[in-house]
Amino acid sequence: MKKTNNVIFAALDDLSNKVNLGTGINHPYDKSKAIELFEILIQHGVDYSPNDVFEYLVTSKKWSRKHAEDVKKVSVEILGGKKVTKPTSGSCWEQDIFDQ
Repeated sequence: MKKTNNVIFAALDDLSNKVNLGTGINHPYDKSKAIELFEILIQHGVDYSPNDVFEYLVTSKKWSRKHAEDVKKVSVEILGGKKVTKPTSGSCWEQDIFDQ
């Protein structure tokens, strides 16, 4: 397993621990967490596959396919360089989250 995979999987573990898995990222604050998470990963040069994001959430974290697809869509937009507006203001993650 590549180091990059370890980073993205650890990030998805953190996301999974912070959102309501029953609603996925439908709540504005949870969607903001996902957007900011992928922005942080890109800022730190972490390459990821949106398909791997989806598969990991479904198989390892037991997300519903629908909710994992929502996260995948966000990851595709961020990876593609799209500026995605967070529905909430402020930072959702600690400033040093990438170093933890």
